[in-house]
Amino acid sequence: MKTPIRKIKTLAARTVSGLSLLATLCSCGGDAGRAPDWLVGDDPALTVREDAVRSEVSWFAKAFAGGARQEDIAAFFTDYGYDVTAVELVKIEKNISGKIFTYAVFTVTAQDFYRAGAAPLSDDTELTQPLVAAAELERGLPPGAVWDIANKTRAHGAGRNVALLWKLRANRRGKTVADHPQADGTVSDSRLAAARDRYAAYRQALAASLDVINREVNNFLRQRLATVPGFDAGKFDGISNRELTRSGLRVGGGDLFGAAAGSFGGYREARMGAAAGTIAGFAYDWLSKENDKKRREKEAAAHNAARRAQLTAIEKETRQLFRALLDKYQTQIADARTRPDDPLPVAHFTSADLAPAPKPTPASLAEKK
Repeated sequence: MKTPIRKIKTLAARTVSGLSLLATLCSCGGDAGRAPDWLVGDDPALTVREDAVRSEVSWFAKAFAGGARQEDIAAFFTDYGYDVTAVELVKIEKNISGKIFTYAVFTVTAQDFYRAGAAPLSDDTELTQPLVAAAELERGLPPGAVWDIANKTRAHGAGRNVALLWKLRANRRGKTVADHPQADGTVSDSRLAAARDRYAAYRQALAASLDVINREVNNFLRQRLATVPGFDAGKFDGISNRELTRSGLRVGGGDLFGAAAGSFGGYREARMGAAAGTIAGFAYDWLSKENDKKRREKEAAAHNAARRAQLTAIEKETRQLFRALLDKYQTQIADARTRPDDPLPVAHFTSADLAPAPKPTPASLAEKK
C-alpha cells in the first residue's frame, strides 16, 4: 500500500509528464498568426456522410487535449482547393509515440477537381528519366512519376459538399504528420497548375545539370585526346551525353572514335606523300619502291594501332567519368530534397569528382578479396 507521500510523488510525476506531452502536442498548431508546416502523409482522408459523424471526445478533452487550431486546418485545406465550413475533433488515440487526432472536416469544393494518372517526368527514358528514377516528385505516386496533366479528366466541379475524416499524428518530439486531403484521388485545378510549373522547373534543372556534366566530360576528353599524337583540338567539336549512353559505342566504330578521328592528321597519307617524287633526280627502282612502300605501311599500321589502343583507353576513362558524374548528381538530388515538392538541384562538382577512377592495383584488389 502506497503511503500518502509516495502517492503525491507519483501524482506529481504523472502531472509533469502529462503537461510536457500536452505542451508538445499543443505546439503542433503552429505559432500564432502562422500556419504550421505539417508534413503530409500518404494516407488520404476518408470521405464520410455528414450525418454519420459522431464525436467520441468530451468538451473537456477537446479543451485540453491539444491538436490543431481550426484556422490552421482551414488554411491547410484551402491550399488543396477546399473551403472549410466546420471542424470537429471526433477521436483521440494514444500510442507509444504520442497521439492521433481525428477530425471531421466539413468542406465545400472551391474549384474544379480532376483525375490524373501517373506519367514519367520526361519522355527521355534513355538519359533524363533515369536521373530521377529514385526521386519522389509527387506524393502518392511512384518515384520518378508525376501527374499526367495532359490527359486529366474532370471529376467534379466547384460547390460540392465534402465531409472528411482527417487525421493528424503528433509525436512526443513535436513532429506532426497530416493525412493527404485528396480522399477520392482527385486533384484540384490550382494544384495541377502549380504542379505544371514545378515540373517545368524540374526539367530545366535536369537540362542544366546535363549541360554541366557534358561540359566537364568534354573538357576531360579534350585533355586526354591532347596526349594523342596528331590531335588537333580546333577540329574537335565534342561528344554529346546521348552518344555516351549508347550501348553500342565502341572505339573504331562508334561515335567517340568518329568524333575524334577527324581531329587527327592523316598520318599514312602524309608519310606517303612526303616520300613521293625522286631523290637527287633518280627514281628508285621498282623493288626499292616496293620495299619502301611496305615499310611505310608497316610504320603507319603500327602507329595507328598504338593510337587506337590509346583512344580505347581514353574512351573507357571518359565513360567511367560520365557514369560517375551521373551517379554523383543522383546523390545530390537525394541529399537536397526532403519533400516531394522540393526543387531539383543543378549539378555541381568538385575537382575530386572530376578525376577519373584510379586504376586498380594488386594491393587494392587484395584488399577487396
